[in-house]
Amino acid sequence: MLTIVESLEELRYSTEPIIYFSRYRADQVDNGGARRSAQLRQLLSGYDVAFVSSLTKQSAEGNRSGNALFDRAVKLIVRCRTRKFSDEFGRWLFFSDRLAKRWAKALQLRQKPRLILVDDPIFFPSLIRYCTDQDIPVIAHCHNIEALSRGQVMPRCQQELLAYEMGLLEQCRAAVTISSEEAFLLRNLGMTAEFLPYYPPSPIEQQLLAIRQRRITTDKRDFILLGSAGNAPTREGMARLLAAWRIMGGLPGERLYVVGYDTEMLRHASGMSGVEFCGAVTDQELAELLAMVRGGIVFQEDGAGALTRIGEYLLAGVPVVANSHAARSWHNLPGITEFIHLDELRPTLTAIIAKSPEVTQPTSPDHALLHRMINAVLSG
Repeated sequence: MLTIVESLEELRYSTEPIIYFSRYRADQVDNGGARRSAQLRQLLSGYDVAFVSSLTKQSAEGNRSGNALFDRAVKLIVRCRTRKFSDEFGRWLFFSDRLAKRWAKALQLRQKPRLILVDDPIFFPSLIRYCTDQDIPVIAHCHNIEALSRGQVMPRCQQELLAYEMGLLEQCRAAVTISSEEAFLLRNLGMTAEFLPYYPPSPIEQQLLAIRQRRITTDKRDFILLGSAGNAPTREGMARLLAAWRIMGGLPGERLYVVGYDTEMLRHASGMSGVEFCGAVTDQELAELLAMVRGGIVFQEDGAGALTRIGEYLLAGVPVVANSHAARSWHNLPGITEFIHLDELRPTLTAIIAKSPEVTQPTSPDHALLHRMINAVLSG
C-alpha cells in the first residue's frame, strides 16, 4: 500500500518500512519525469511504502519569502554553492537539498526505515549522506545522470561534477535506471544497476491506446514537435530542429506543430513557414493532434536518461523520427526512423510522407528485476 506523506510531521510519525523520496508529486503526470515516477509507484503497489514529494504545498512555501532582502541573500547563496551548475539547474538543486536536510532531521525522530528510494541522489545529497551514516540502504531511482547534460553544468566543471554524482550513486545499494546506457555505465563502475524501460502508468496508457485506435481511420498530415522547453537539453534540441526547418524551408503542404510547456521561449521562430505554435495544450487537444499527424519529431544533441515521449508515441501508434542521440534506449524498434545529422531531416520526413512505417505496439516491461532488487536489499 502506498501512503502519501504531505508534511514533515507526518514523516516523523509514519511507520512504513519503505520510504520513496521523489521530486514529483503523487498526482503529477504533466511531464516525462513525473510519469516515470508514477510508473515506479505503480510497481511498488505490493509493498508498504510512504511517498514523500519535494513539491508539496508545505515544501514550496518553505522555499519562498516575500522579503526582498532575504530573497537577494538566497540568490547569492545559491550562486556561491552551485556556481558549477547553470543558474536554473543550480537553484533547483539548492532548494531540493535544503528540503533533504529537513527530511534527514525528521528521520531521526521515527523508526529506522528498512529501505529508502530516492529520485536522482544529486538532488538530495544530504539525505544520501544521512542514510550512509545510519546504514539505511538506499536504492537510487535514476531518471538521468544529470552531469551528462552539458546545458546544466559549467563546461569546465563537467568531469568534476560527474565524479561527484557518481560518488553519490556509489553510496546507494543499487540503482534502477530508465536507460540501458546508464545501467551499462553504472555496472561497469562496479555498481548494482538494473534497466527498467519506461512504460506509461495505467491512466496514460489507456489514453494512448485510445489514440492508436483512432489513428486507424484518420487521414494523416503534418508533424509534431513536442517537449517541455523548460528542460535545457529539450529546449536546445527543439531550437536546433526549428533552425533546421527554417533552413530547409519547411515541407510543401505540411505543418509542424510545436507543443509543450514553456515553448513560448522558442517563439522567435513563429514567423517560419508552416510552423504553428500551440504552447501547453490540454490532454484532449494533444490527443486530437496525435490522432492525425504523420509522425513525431524528436531531436537532442545532449542529455541522459531516455525520452519518455518516444515510448508514448509508439504506444499511440505515431511514427517517430529521431536523431540517434535522442533515440537512446529505443533503437531499432518498429516505428522509429533514425537520422544522424540535421541535413538528413528533409529526406527522412519525405520518406515518412511517401510511406508511413508500421508502428508495433510496445508491451509493458518485465518488472521482476525491480522486485528482486528490492527484496534482496530488504533481506539484507
